[in-house]
Amino acid sequence: MQFSPMLAGAVTGGFWQVIVIFGLHWAFLPITLNNLATLGYDLMRPMLTAAVLAQAGALLAVMLKTRNSQLKTLSGSATITAIFGITEPGIYGVTLRLKKPFIYACISAAIGGAIIGVGGGRAVAYSLPSLLAFPTYVTTGFASVVIGVSVSFVLAFLLTLLLGFKDLEATVEEPQTETSGQEKQTIEPNESRLNKEFIVSPLKGSVQLLEDLPDPAFSSGAMGQGLVIEPTDGILVSPINGVVTTVFPTGHALGLTTDSGMELLIHIGVNTVKLKGQFFEKKVKEGDRVSCGQLLVEFDAEQIRTASYITATSVIVTNSANYLDVLKTTEQEVKQGDYLMSAVV
Repeated sequence: MQFSPMLAGAVTGGFWQVIVIFGLHWAFLPITLNNLATLGYDLMRPMLTAAVLAQAGALLAVMLKTRNSQLKTLSGSATITAIFGITEPGIYGVTLRLKKPFIYACISAAIGGAIIGVGGGRAVAYSLPSLLAFPTYVTTGFASVVIGVSVSFVLAFLLTLLLGFKDLEATVEEPQTETSGQEKQTIEPNESRLNKEFIVSPLKGSVQLLEDLPDPAFSSGAMGQGLVIEPTDGILVSPINGVVTTVFPTGHALGLTTDSGMELLIHIGVNTVKLKGQFFEKKVKEGDRVSCGQLLVEFDAEQIRTASYITATSVIVTNSANYLDVLKTTEQEVKQGDYLMSAVV
């Protein structure tokens, strides 16, 4: 800021969401708190708001432009959460997945952050960077915050809408028909009988409610409906037949998609991204086709717990909005291959 407020704003705004992806954003919290305690204001919060609202603008454009019904639904809900400060659903589910919208948003955030830096926008209290944080910016440089954030949102929206992106294949729902004769005694993964698509357990362990997980990004339901499994071992297998759409470099999370378009996110532990891949060993890569029961990740649950991290693993249907409901098992203990959930078509 002393060398160049414009450069400081551009770097902070442009790279903030990249920093979030790697879980390094928590390192900036002590700086913000120290600024507020010693100076009475903080210069970073408004710049970060430009980065957050830029993602919201890109998400809104994706929602309007895409022909994929699942992506349209996910983008719409993620736009709302991003406006109010939670960008992870939008980043992992949409913009980073499509690549170009994420880049457009970062460029827009850099421009908006530069405007805020030059104008000296500041926060006089701690808040989550979002639309709701604006009351904390009503002080010196407030006009620059309004202009910078507006530019970030509008520019990201226009770049995504006009320059476009490689869209996901449009989805067409097939009509469901009831099977005649005796039903199978075992549940096959992805089997659409009685208009349901089934998910089996990828882990052996105890079942917990998603809302009890100490991670608001998941427990709030913003990512979709699902369950949590506290694993008794470190063997994670595929709960469906489908394709691996996302594998995080750290190995702590991955995304799967069935042939019918159901999207799953499996996230091992809480804040385990901070382990930077330690204790995790990936067995698949993006684009791999997997079958139910196939090994996806091996992890050392005991070492993760020893490092003071929670190993409770979330299994979430991220496009839950495309289904009438997501029904869940009532069993308290499951093993790999047991019925876990079913999405009602």
